[in-house]
Amino acid sequence: MTDLVEVANELRRESVLKVLKEVTDDVTSATGSVDDVLVMIKIDGTYLRYSSKIEDTMGLVSFLELMKHDVLRRMSS
Repeated sequence: MTDLVEVANELRRESVLKVLKEVTDDVTSATGSVDDVLVMIKIDGTYLRYSSKIEDTMGLVSFLELMKHDVLRRMSS
């Protein structure tokens, strides 16, 4: 059973690292402006958040509401 848990943990870790690499690649290759970043990650049961300076607070709040709607929709399907 421990091996299955370790395999599952490693697969989740690889998935998270893949997403972070995609973000890094997009930022590196961007030819226009790169404005804000907000990252939330759950490590050992605790949510951690990281962000750059946020210039457009209302825009970010609107985006978070859309993300919340998306998460709730995924949860219900």
